[in-house]
Amino acid sequence: MRVLQCKIPNAEVKIVWGLSNTDLERISATIPNLNEDLSRTLGFKTKFDNKDLYTAFYWALSRVLAFDSEVCQRLMIALSKREYLGSTGVGNGVAAPHTYAVSCAPEIKVVWLHLFDFRLDFSTLDGVPCNTFAIQISPPDQRGNHLRTLEYSSCILRKGFKTLPEFLAAMQASSEINPGFNEYSPLQVEALLSIPESGGQQ
Repeated sequence: MRVLQCKIPNAEVKIVWGLSNTDLERISATIPNLNEDLSRTLGFKTKFDNKDLYTAFYWALSRVLAFDSEVCQRLMIALSKREYLGSTGVGNGVAAPHTYAVSCAPEIKVVWLHLFDFRLDFSTLDGVPCNTFAIQISPPDQRGNHLRTLEYSSCILRKGFKTLPEFLAAMQASSEINPGFNEYSPLQVEALLSIPESGGQQ
């Protein structure tokens, strides 16, 4: 797994490429297992009934975007409700789950999450199961920028890059990526996958 960050119009993006089944097994020990409670709370089945998807999303929110556990649980509920209204799948294996939250002010927070060895039916129009997700959380007062950023993420990811070098080359060719990419060190990546130093689950 590799983790990078870059600036796009209106937001900073964290890019997680190649989250594997082995990574998900490690991560599952660092987060609360609440995916079944989510469906019971909402009264309907959610896509997060899939434990691996729940694990990946909760980890992305809590460790990559650094929301605290209480906010993460509220965001998982909000994302589930949004998905219940209609699929956020945009085609070619990509979905763009999104919601608004005061807690992320003043900036839009985005993580592009690419999973290895994983595909889930997201009820997309083209019927292609998803393994790449543009998760976006925006302040309620930035609805215009929210939609523009969502469109940008969808257009980029829907091109269907097969490898990270191919993806980075295309991104670097874009005049809207400025000033470039910063990649996490192996130690930083390891810290994201490990149990927090405080011990136990968040």
